Amino acid sequence: MRYSYIKQRKKTAFTPKMQTVFIVFDIVIFVLFALYMFFFFEDYRFSKQIQHTNMELVKLKTQIDTIDGEIQQIKKYSEFCEKISTKNIVLKDSIKNLFDLVPPQITLLEALMLDDTLIVQGITPSKYVYESMLQAPLDSIYIRSKNTIYPLKNNYFKFTSTNYMNKQKGAKR
Repeated sequence: MRYSYIKQRKKTAFTPKMQTVFIVFDIVIFVLFALYMFFFFEDYRFSKQIQHTNMELVKLKTQIDTIDGEIQQIKKYSEFCEKISTKNIVLKDSIKNLFDLVPPQITLLEALMLDDTLIVQGITPSKYVYESMLQAPLDSIYIRSKNTIYPLKNNYFKFTSTNYMNKQKGAKR
């Protein structure tokens, strides 16, 4: 018996509406999976980048330490060079002052300047010229002096004067 005027059709769970829902659901799952894979890859790449950056940081810190050591060494060399330059300037001025101190009548044969000692050898026409024109200024500069004067064959005198700035060294006057 038939009560319907239309022909029967098969009923299925996959209707066009359900197929659309499944397609949308599949697309959403695919997008979520793609996002998950993207974030997983980005996380992996970021962690590798962090490791690389950390290695670079360690390498740079080592280089910085090396450069700091070199800077300290250069500063020491610079200070050393500055001290030498200062000593050279002082020595140059001392030598200039010494030669300004020597009168034209006296001829110097040797002048040896040490840290706190001056040794001068020379020739003078008389003991008076030596004592008044060279020994007196040296005595005013240096604390102790030791002088040796002996005559030469040509009526000149050869002298050796050792002058000390430090009280512990040197002879008595």
